[in-house]
Amino acid sequence: MLSLRAIRENLLLKIISLCAAIMLYFYVQGKRNPSMNEMLEAQVIVQDLPSGVEAVPSSDHILVQITGPELLVESLKDGDIVAQVNYNGHPDAKGGSSEILPILYTVPSLRSNGENQVHITGPATLNVSLHRLVTKLFSVGIPDSDPTNSSYYSGTSIIPSQVKCSGRANSVQHVVRVIVSGLPSQPGQIDDNFPVQAMDADGDIVPHVTLSPTEVHIRTLIVKETPANIVMVVPNIQNLPLPPDSIGSISVYPLQLQVVTSAGTAFHETAVQTAPINLSGVTSDFDESVELAHIPGVKFMTLEGRTLHSVRVHIRIIHAVSEQAPPIQTTAPASRPPKEKTPTVNTGAK
Repeated sequence: MLSLRAIRENLLLKIISLCAAIMLYFYVQGKRNPSMNEMLEAQVIVQDLPSGVEAVPSSDHILVQITGPELLVESLKDGDIVAQVNYNGHPDAKGGSSEILPILYTVPSLRSNGENQVHITGPATLNVSLHRLVTKLFSVGIPDSDPTNSSYYSGTSIIPSQVKCSGRANSVQHVVRVIVSGLPSQPGQIDDNFPVQAMDADGDIVPHVTLSPTEVHIRTLIVKETPANIVMVVPNIQNLPLPPDSIGSISVYPLQLQVVTSAGTAFHETAVQTAPINLSGVTSDFDESVELAHIPGVKFMTLEGRTLHSVRVHIRIIHAVSEQAPPIQTTAPASRPPKEKTPTVNTGAK
């Protein structure tokens, strides 16, 4: 056995040698597989959503810092890191809610032993909004014919005549009609497929909704000159809103109707009124189905040939103290394309 005296001999040199050996070991290891930092974008994935719910994270990508062996870090690129947000176990995960949930960072492209060698630094939580998904059936219509172009649609056939409108509940409820888009304006026969669009009361395209099918088959004839049996619908407004409220715009759907008269009945009017609309005391937008004026011996039909007893009237009410009223219009304004984020949707399928 070594004596205590032998251990104490050159003790300082022995300590220096041990420290040098440890430093040399870590130096060699660092040279063989040095560590580095890199800033990468992590892809956000929302998991375990309730059925019939769409999730919209506040950001689709998160900037994170990854630290680890140089060989592993250099092999990664934007999107290889996944920021998982899990709704499982959250009772408030329902349409219309917004939650701040923790983020779990993973690197699926690395094996488990490689993933254990890297460290990811990034935001600890993420705000995710949930939207309840609904589906509603809408009849497909064609755009109102253009009086300035002196033409109309005759003998129109639409197949299928109805489409499903699916999407966020607060978006679907703004859909007033589904119309065919892209129809030519020149007179002649049309027999082709055309896309459909979901429109709101102002004639704008409604975002965050999906139509199924996305196209319908149209067979119609565009005829030059407006016939005598086509009339315009005019809302019969008898009482205006009380100041400081006023009318901003008026939209009617459908705006044009066909007139069918019984034998011996004459109808030479170019317009038909709705039932009286009382806006006195109204402080918010008016959006209701209003009956057409009853005229004995006269029946009103859509340009597609469907009998109608009422039309949809949307009247925008504005406050003079906060808004300036634009000119009143009875035609739909030009549509504007929506901007939307990429959502995550759980349809319930496994």
